[in-house]
Amino acid sequence: MGIDGSGLDEHARVILFLQVCAGVEHAHDNGVVHRDLKPGNVLILGTEGGCAHAAVGDFGLGRLLTRDSTTLTQSDAGMGTPAYMAPEQRRHSKNADQRSDIYSLGVMLYEVLTGEIPDQAMELSRLPRQFWYIVRRACQPDPNDRYQTVGEMVDDIQTVTQSAELLTRPAELLRSETAAMIREQDFGEPRLSQLAKLLYGNLDDNSVLTEMLPKLPAPILRGLLAHHARAMGNVLRAHDQAVSGDLPFSYCDVVADFYARVFNWAAIDEVKIMVLERLPALGCNHNRWHVGKVLGMLVARLSDPALVLAVKNSLSADP
Repeated sequence: MGIDGSGLDEHARVILFLQVCAGVEHAHDNGVVHRDLKPGNVLILGTEGGCAHAAVGDFGLGRLLTRDSTTLTQSDAGMGTPAYMAPEQRRHSKNADQRSDIYSLGVMLYEVLTGEIPDQAMELSRLPRQFWYIVRRACQPDPNDRYQTVGEMVDDIQTVTQSAELLTRPAELLRSETAAMIREQDFGEPRLSQLAKLLYGNLDDNSVLTEMLPKLPAPILRGLLAHHARAMGNVLRAHDQAVSGDLPFSYCDVVADFYARVFNWAAIDEVKIMVLERLPALGCNHNRWHVGKVLGMLVARLSDPALVLAVKNSLSADP
């Protein structure tokens, strides 16, 4: 019986996985990166009470981190198990740090929940919905986009396993949460973080993207754009794809007004450029005067040369 094997229900496998996480976190706290995390290196131990317990074994590829950085002091290029290795570790194992182990944990969690090792194109739809965000974030190609510590990942797993019903109806939950934040005037980081996770975990839900997202109250949208810029960048790109086809005339105005708020509050230029490139096409394709008016107001206030060039190139591409 293994962490990914038969004989255990989903809850029991997740409990064992959390024990694995605890072992990896202990190693990281003591400056050690494993570099070969996989179910085959997890030991399932029995106890006197008959309960299984997981322990992490085979630190043969493990290396100490330097005192003042997350870079490994030694390297063994090509070492590790390819199916579980982070992209930077595949390129060269010297690039591996604790976030590489977190990538491997994400692959393991996918296998724990589905019984299969994921292909390069990970099918998140095979996972229980509440784990989509966690596996997606753990397995981001860019280490900066992953969980930065195992503890962060564990916190999210505990959240969704204790309250799995929260993510079964994301649009209804989003509506309820935003209403509660307005009612309680609570726009603090814990509430914003929960909303960011909910939005990021449901990039394929049109109700979330096209109905709820443009209606987010100003203090909530402003807070999300300021404090969760990376996650919101992905959410906004998904929204842009969702509204890139034929739209009702009146909804074009809703999109334009939403993009104006996003542009004014966005913390990263990539989002601002996306808005400046989308509005001309939106207004032209649907012959909406209001969209052109919104674009004009934004352009009139531009002073950043990079943003001015984005407008110029967008308009030049399709006279």
